[in-house]
Amino acid sequence: MIRIAIADDSKKDLNYISKSIKQRLELRDIQCGFSLYTEPSKLLNDNKSEPFDVVFLDIDMPQLTGMDAAESINNISPKTVIVFVTNHDELVYKAYRFKAVGFVRKSFFDDEINEILDVVLTEVHKRNHILNISDNRSIVKIDLFDVLYVKSDDHYAEFYFTDGKQCVRRSLNDIEKQIGHFGFIRVHSRYLVNYRHIYSIEKTAVILSDGITQIPISRNRITNVKEQVQMFSRSIE
Repeated sequence: MIRIAIADDSKKDLNYISKSIKQRLELRDIQCGFSLYTEPSKLLNDNKSEPFDVVFLDIDMPQLTGMDAAESINNISPKTVIVFVTNHDELVYKAYRFKAVGFVRKSFFDDEINEILDVVLTEVHKRNHILNISDNRSIVKIDLFDVLYVKSDDHYAEFYFTDGKQCVRRSLNDIEKQIGHFGFIRVHSRYLVNYRHIYSIEKTAVILSDGITQIPISRNRITNVKEQVQMFSRSIE
């Protein structure tokens, strides 16, 4: 079941948004649980104890803006998929700074919600995908969303995370076939990088979002890597 939270200071809008989303998901035969909030601070408290899968946020709320709430959610539960709902069209591009996967205008809600739900469901699947690899008669489970990059080391592949690494006996080519479509890009003959963690692409290296980690990039791959980053980014906008 997908856990969905919706925050809007207008009870009328809150009820309409939740009812509309619920009806459309029921038509897709998708089971969901809804939590509704007129105060985003309560949403944030609940999200700390048990993170939501998806959060729909009104940007313009008096006590705490949707963007402030999104920043907090990103810090606490980066897997949570965020969608902004608002009447302020001029805030669209600013909103994407907060890693939202989409933006629905209230005045065009019925026209835009189906498309954004397609994006949301796809992203929920990607962010919760576990790669099971058989290794030395045991199964290694790797949460792909948390992987920063994968490095080839002879006959082994090393999965790097913010807090360590996991090594499995597999070629990088085999790993790429399994996880490439989840947003992992070949930047070098020995490296796959999760596009979600790419901060910038330089002439000789890919800089990750921590601003410190640098992954070498082959010169003949730079154009292709940039194109793939744009493709994956567009797929969630």
